[in-house]
This record gives sequence, structure tokens and C-alpha cells, in this order.
Amino acid sequence: MKVLCVKSGRLSMIVVVVLSFFVLHSCKQEEPEKELIIDFSATQSDIAVGDTIGFHPSSNYSMVNFHWTFSGGTPDESSNPTPAVIYNTPGQYAVSLTVIAYPDGPTSTKTKQQFITVH
Repeated sequence: MKVLCVKSGRLSMIVVVVLSFFVLHSCKQEEPEKELIIDFSATQSDIAVGDTIGFHPSSNYSMVNFHWTFSGGTPDESSNPTPAVIYNTPGQYAVSLTVIAYPDGPTSTKTKQQFITVH
């Protein structure tokens, strides 16, 4: 009977070791999250009162949400990836873009001060 217990004990030990190996090696190791890099451009940045400007984002992530803020513009906010904005008052205006990578990705904001000049 002791022989059976020893063999059974060794078999149990082998099963535990083998299962531990598979559990440890089957767990997905998370890769470090890559930095979210964003930028944007405009069809023009020096315009006359009442002109419309188109904005275009760029990002190193393909699945993202956008939140634009346009000081002095109409609309003053947008979630459209490529919004069109009208400026009706002379001045210099900032534009901000916040990009959120999903699902559960990083967030990044870029602001360009005095980016738009309206004459």
C-alpha cells in the first residue's frame, strides 16, 4: 500500500508540475501600452471673417474617439473626426484635439495656441 501511495504521490506531483507549467505559459503577457501620438492640420489657418476651415487629425492608433475644441469658432466643439468650422469674429484662436484610443487605450491632448488667424 505504501508503494501505491508513493506512486500516487509522484503522479500527483507530476500532474501539478505539468499543470503549473501550462498555466504559467498560457497566460497572456501584456505588452506595454504604446504612446498615443496625435497631431492635426487645417485646410488653412489665415482666413477672412465668415470663412470655413476643415480640420484633419492624425494618430498612430487606428481606433480612436475625437474631441475637438475651437475657441472663437462655430461649432465650438465637435466629435467629428474631420470637422468644418466657421469663424465670424476677427482674432487669433486656439484649437485643441483630444484623442481617446479604445477600448481602454491611452488619451492624448494637443493644443495649438493662436493657430487660427481671422481678419
